[in-house]
Amino acid sequence: VMWGLLESYFRFHADEESIWLDQHLADFDTLADAGEWENAWNGWYALGMKRLEEATGDPVWAGRHLAMTNYLRAFDTDDDGGIQARPEDTDAMDQAWVTSYLGFMGFEPLLLEATAVAGADLPRAGSFRLSNSPNPFNPETVIVFRLDEPSRVVLDLFDAAGRRVARLVDAERPSGLQTVRWNGANQGGKAVPSGVYFARVESAGRAESRKLTLIR
Repeated sequence: VMWGLLESYFRFHADEESIWLDQHLADFDTLADAGEWENAWNGWYALGMKRLEEATGDPVWAGRHLAMTNYLRAFDTDDDGGIQARPEDTDAMDQAWVTSYLGFMGFEPLLLEATAVAGADLPRAGSFRLSNSPNPFNPETVIVFRLDEPSRVVLDLFDAAGRRVARLVDAERPSGLQTVRWNGANQGGKAVPSGVYFARVESAGRAESRKLTLIR
């Protein structure tokens, strides 16, 4: 609803947009409850977050949009572009409409930018095979990923609002399997509360994220 209204009515009545947001922004949910079609709902929330960042200029919404889209993309474990409508479904049960809505609506602002850089090198195919165990966890979890070749790696932890909690790795790493422990603490060493967090590994122009659940 948030994305739909901002993209339709308020595109033609921009003078009313801020007034409407002042009244209704607080009612906007940012994370679907566990249950039927959870990923599908979160796809719509991701679109709403991106549009709210455009409408308000608040970078918090951009962070939430990034965290949510990275979370949803992590469900595509076989790299076929499909996302399951429910987290409990296997990758053989991709729902094309979930990916399509997230893609053609969420990526639309990037299309002109992408076509404007003709001849630029495309990102290499591949996956870090990012995972962690146990998940949910308490008090710590082991984050695992794989590098095809030696490269510089950055591994960050974000909360559900898109704020960086800790940077676990920022260094050159050899190729092969990588393991990193997270003890549920922030950059200052203080224990973070129970909740959903996102591990994001970035290397050689590629990035991949995974949802982590901490239970105190």
